[in-house]
Amino acid sequence: MTPNGKPTLAESMQALEAAVSSSPVAELPGLLGLLEKVKAMGWGRMLAEKQHGDEDRLLTASDVAERLQLSEYRVRELIHQGRIKRAPLDGRVVRVKVSDLLAYLDQ
Repeated sequence: MTPNGKPTLAESMQALEAAVSSSPVAELPGLLGLLEKVKAMGWGRMLAEKQHGDEDRLLTASDVAERLQLSEYRVRELIHQGRIKRAPLDGRVVRVKVSDLLAYLDQ
């Protein structure tokens, strides 16, 4: 425990590992979904900290893929589906505003 009574990161990770190990298989998809949500929240916080004040900067699909640890193909699918907003530009070049990427991560 930390001095403020919260579990340490190591203790939290042990609890997650125990939850995965002891949960019935039927509950694992829900647990994995929650873990993905936590992962997205973590990336959102890191991006917000790293890009603070830089919300209008444009990122390429490759930049977005690197930040989200997804393939560029998957990022382009998310943009095509409208889940990540594309910056209005001429031509076929795909750009995403940092603020729009953060909005996607907040969903």
